[in-house]
Amino acid sequence: MKTTPLSIVFTVCLLLAIGCSWRPPSDDETKNAFTTKIEKESEGRIKLIEFRKTAGQIKDTAGVKVYHLEYEFTIEFTADCKWLHQETLGLSFRTNLPPAADAQAQLSDPSAPVNQGEMVLKRDRRKCSGGLDLEQTEKGWSIGTTSPAPASIVQLERRQQDPYEKALEAANEVVREKTQALEAARKATKAAEQKLRDLQKMPVVKEIPIFGSAAEAETSIFKEATQQARAILDHDWVEHSDSWFSTYKRNDSSHTILIQAKDLKATLALGRVITAADRLNGLEWIGWLKIDGSLSRSTDSYDDKRQKTWGKWEDGLEYTAKANIYAYFLRKMEGKWTVERIEVQNGYSGGYITSKPLVSDIPPL
Repeated sequence: MKTTPLSIVFTVCLLLAIGCSWRPPSDDETKNAFTTKIEKESEGRIKLIEFRKTAGQIKDTAGVKVYHLEYEFTIEFTADCKWLHQETLGLSFRTNLPPAADAQAQLSDPSAPVNQGEMVLKRDRRKCSGGLDLEQTEKGWSIGTTSPAPASIVQLERRQQDPYEKALEAANEVVREKTQALEAARKATKAAEQKLRDLQKMPVVKEIPIFGSAAEAETSIFKEATQQARAILDHDWVEHSDSWFSTYKRNDSSHTILIQAKDLKATLALGRVITAADRLNGLEWIGWLKIDGSLSRSTDSYDDKRQKTWGKWEDGLEYTAKANIYAYFLRKMEGKWTVERIEVQNGYSGGYITSKPLVSDIPPL
């Protein structure tokens, strides 16, 4: 094949074009390389605030062209975390969410022996400077995997929150706490509703009041159950005048309700006949205690030191019966009695606190 002057010129131009295709990164490309590395490694807990290239030059490392960059940048932390920027890791933006105990320990004593990493708080800022190599890939410029750690890391003054931002952050924290509490209550409700369904399926083998001659004539194990039931009654109720009184409140409330009941009746129900297999498995007795009355009324101002006012009379323990506040599951297993309250009311099962009121705190009847 004959070589012409024109083909020689074309070949030279082509080689020059290929050689000139490598170029230093622009300022935007350099900043994007840092932004990409920060977002990926920190999992969103660090953001780039300011970036400035102070110097740069093309280098040839083992036949590969790289761009050596001198830089200054400022980062801000978007969450309380630990920054793993140790020099042995090179330029690193990896973070971990620390246990609360670690956070408190390092804030009070920076030399405390806790998990590795520097403890930083949300809105803390750091100014870093140093040098590294940028490599050109098919996807653009990226920071080399062997880039050294920053030569200087300076802590800047923590940015102050304006009142609106502080109030918004506090409101968001309340929402998060309420959401977690609601989820916990939902799980507890499902468990309590299942427990109630199981009890409702349990056939009543035997039912007797805990007071009177019928209770005294029972077997020793039923007498033990009766003693457990009387202890529950003594803890929650006090007899005064011609009625019985108790107080209750939800675990998520400071509002206490006083209830008055007439003709209080406490009944023990044996859930099933204990078989030989049950006894070998350690089960000696299983059933529940139900407390009821012929009439009841309540006052919702028990905590109020002013004059308390009674509400209207209702048949039975209307509200508390629906809520199963005074219903208890009893079991004797391997010689030990356990008592659990059955609490399900309008989807709430966060628990109730019941107690015996002082007679002196009972309003005029």
